[in-house]
Amino acid sequence: MCIDKCLSISLYRNYNNTVPYKEVPYLNTMSRLTIMLLALLLGGSLCAQPNSTDPDEARRWKPGYIISLHDDTVHGRIKDIRFLDVYYDYQRRVAFESEGVITEYVPVELKGFALQTEEASKPVLMVLESVSDPREGGGHIFSRVFCTGACKVYGYTVTLTRESEAMISSGKAIAPSLLAQEKKYIQLGHGDFIPLKFIGFKKSMRDLFTMCPVILARLENKQYTYENWQAMVHDYNCGICK
Repeated sequence: MCIDKCLSISLYRNYNNTVPYKEVPYLNTMSRLTIMLLALLLGGSLCAQPNSTDPDEARRWKPGYIISLHDDTVHGRIKDIRFLDVYYDYQRRVAFESEGVITEYVPVELKGFALQTEEASKPVLMVLESVSDPREGGGHIFSRVFCTGACKVYGYTVTLTRESEAMISSGKAIAPSLLAQEKKYIQLGHGDFIPLKFIGFKKSMRDLFTMCPVILARLENKQYTYENWQAMVHDYNCGICK
């Protein structure tokens, strides 16, 4: 029986019980860590709340954990990016609080981290892993994990500024609005990161899975499309190309 390795987690989208993709192991220890995190949540707050008189700032700290370079797991609280603060991007650095002490980490200092946040008043587990930056420029980033296995899918969210029409027409100094844009990347083994996008999806996936006749055939008959890329990744990780 194949275990589904596509995670039903997202910061900007809420998944309900009808979605057939379940949360599964992160790295090789995700199952154990998830149980530990749930025990932490059910057991109440075991970590000190960061000192802040700002209620919004206090709500940004969510239960979670970090994974060290030596695979040690430390539980505490992670600073959430849900308010789209352009000055705090936890894909470049993460603020972690444990026993009242706040420490900031960059991607080269951790294997990853996870936090429990909410979408539509429902708990959502966010898992991010330290990987090479899929964009130009090199370096490392914390990238959200959507699928694990031989075929991996990562997400990277960029915050863009957008000037309103009112600002352009009036010429007045109106603060621009913020727009979160999520980009997904697919990777086979330790290969290159290939963008997952609507335009050019079929061609890019044919180039990626060129050695898998089954996936190529299903791309041709539109059984796999951009809208259901999870099915394609799931089938590959379950050995459809072997």
